[in-house]
Amino acid sequence: MFKVGLGFLFACVFALVFDQFIIESILVPTPSMSPTILPNERIYVQKWPKPNLKRFDIVVIQLEYPKKKIIKRIIGLPGECIQLKNSYEVYIDGKKRLYSSKTGKNLKEDDHEISLEPHPIYRFPTVFGKETFCLSENEYYVLGDKRKASLDSRFFGSIYRDQILGIARLTWYSYDKKNKKFRWDQIGFLN
Repeated sequence: MFKVGLGFLFACVFALVFDQFIIESILVPTPSMSPTILPNERIYVQKWPKPNLKRFDIVVIQLEYPKKKIIKRIIGLPGECIQLKNSYEVYIDGKKRLYSSKTGKNLKEDDHEISLEPHPIYRFPTVFGKETFCLSENEYYVLGDKRKASLDSRFFGSIYRDQILGIARLTWYSYDKKNKKFRWDQIGFLN
């Protein structure tokens, strides 16, 4: 009986340490990362070892105010200057990012798509990035994939490296509450 109890305790401690420090499962409640990550999806986030960050990595960020976790895509890297036009056209160091094709309502950029569908109620103004916004060492500029309906660096400014908890690696659960069905096509590794 003692061995079973000790084994169970060890398993619980291991699961807690693993979840808090190595990989964490996070629920994404909003559509701000659509079409890449849809509302009510669960993703695994790699927290350790601290990954090297690259443009277009999807990261989980710990905001100070309001105190919550959000998920966004890295667009601007330390030392770069960012400017946005029409809320979604990104210029990095004066060069416009090109969108290779249009697929329905979405634009394809490198290995991911962005949505230009506006939010039905709110408008998200570009505060940081309307004029050229330069990042210092250790700062990143992040945007949601649903460019016209995402609260991101356009609104709250740049984020610091120590605010980034980890990189989103895998969608492991996706359920459409409205249609009451699993979205199996969403399960898999993220770009």
